[in-house]
Amino acid sequence: MTTTRPQENWKSYLSFVDDTPASILVDISLIDIAPVEELPLLLQISIKMKNPRENGLPSHEESNDVLYPIDDKIQSVINDVKADILTAGCIKTDGIMALCFYHNIQDSGKKLELEQLILDSMKEFDGYQYSVSWEEDEGWSFYANLLFPNAWEFQTIMSFDLLRQMASSGDDTSKPRMIDHFIVCADAATQATIATEGTTLGFRTVSSLVNEERYGVELSQEGIPDNIDDIMWPLFELAQKHDVSYDGWGAVMVKNEE
Repeated sequence: MTTTRPQENWKSYLSFVDDTPASILVDISLIDIAPVEELPLLLQISIKMKNPRENGLPSHEESNDVLYPIDDKIQSVINDVKADILTAGCIKTDGIMALCFYHNIQDSGKKLELEQLILDSMKEFDGYQYSVSWEEDEGWSFYANLLFPNAWEFQTIMSFDLLRQMASSGDDTSKPRMIDHFIVCADAATQATIATEGTTLGFRTVSSLVNEERYGVELSQEGIPDNIDDIMWPLFELAQKHDVSYDGWGAVMVKNEE
């Protein structure tokens, strides 16, 4: 493969697939190179769970005891195959764990060889049913539309990462403080509208900036970082309403006193 894979950046999040709860693990770095012309085919290896929860997601016990080992085993098989195969992600939903790979295996003999290797690797997981599907996906629509998070999901992932960084630095994220939010607009008129409507939502406009033809609005409101999803949702909706970008949030550190 001539395309250079960027540094892997794996993220997990909860979503819905066909109105069914889904747990998704995805390498979000691939969005920078997708679609990869040399890898126009999608391989899915789907394993049926034995004891899913009522919502179709796996139990902690089955995940730790079986599903993670299956994932590791199949990944080892994939890594040993002499072909260009890129691991894109994993979806767990409706009692199924689907491992997803992009590849360029056209030869039917090589496909059969890989399927035999998968069959051999699954023998140690007695009673677990699985299926293998080979599909064309030249535009990587499966990755873009199912694996990769939507705008709101992506923002919640970024917020979780920031909260984790804050906690690791000794911040008590359960304590209130002023939280600043940033929205990027395309023009001055929208910038003014965002500032006005943000005020009606209970936020204070801190500043309106223009930088390299980007019109930014900084809004502030007191809140608890642990509750950030609820706090930023009205501003995220406001940004979506005006077709502009909610660009994240920040806050001063409040040290844990213990």
